[in-house]
Amino acid sequence: MKTFMFKEMVAKAADVVAPVWPLKTFIAVNPLQGLEHLPFEQAVIEADRHRNCEIGDIAGFESVNRELIKWCSAYFDEGQALINMPGREFGFYHVFRDLAQYDRRLNRSKVAKTLLASLPECPENAISESLNQLGIPKKEQVPFIRQALGALPGWAGYVKWKENWQNPSEGSKQKATLVEFVAVRLILTRILWPDASAKELSDSATPFQLIDMPYNETLFREMLLKRLLPQAKTIVSRTNLPRVDAQLGFL
Repeated sequence: MKTFMFKEMVAKAADVVAPVWPLKTFIAVNPLQGLEHLPFEQAVIEADRHRNCEIGDIAGFESVNRELIKWCSAYFDEGQALINMPGREFGFYHVFRDLAQYDRRLNRSKVAKTLLASLPECPENAISESLNQLGIPKKEQVPFIRQALGALPGWAGYVKWKENWQNPSEGSKQKATLVEFVAVRLILTRILWPDASAKELSDSATPFQLIDMPYNETLFREMLLKRLLPQAKTIVSRTNLPRVDAQLGFL
């Protein structure tokens, strides 16, 4: 039951992350995918809140990012590294669980060593333990996970693609799910940023560009019409051609 609960929690929090295809098969994706049920302005605000949230302890936040990037780079390597990471066929969380205890950057204290030596077998249990240890109340757990995913939207989006879009036969050697990704990030947070906590999310914060967008769109449309209409009338008068039903312009 707990396993299903945390899978649902992560899936709900991942609405701010769009899947990211690898460069060799790159596909343009709506960056607001998962928020299409909201009006455009509100979807932009919601995404901006979680991807660009204000962080009090920048050092701790960046330390978690650097270590997670390091582990993702090693795990998802496709032949560039001289030595392949062992055990990748068992999944991202299990590789981290088996190897992190030998990482000198993480084993800097007895607390960290004890933590890494006793990680649970299941990533869902790791998420549960981490949220409890970080002191995240239940009502703030989804927003906290959402911010964790939004901190590195490229890697989170790539994992989302591998989980939901990649051909299973192609990804068999690099298994990864968003649950595993979140579990590893929260463990790194406990070690490198133990004072992290869920931020208060304000609905009143509106990006400056959105405030002026309706006015700027109207201004641009009027300017464009003033430039195009006289030319259209001149062309019609010179050629004596019948007026077309519509003209389309693309930028």
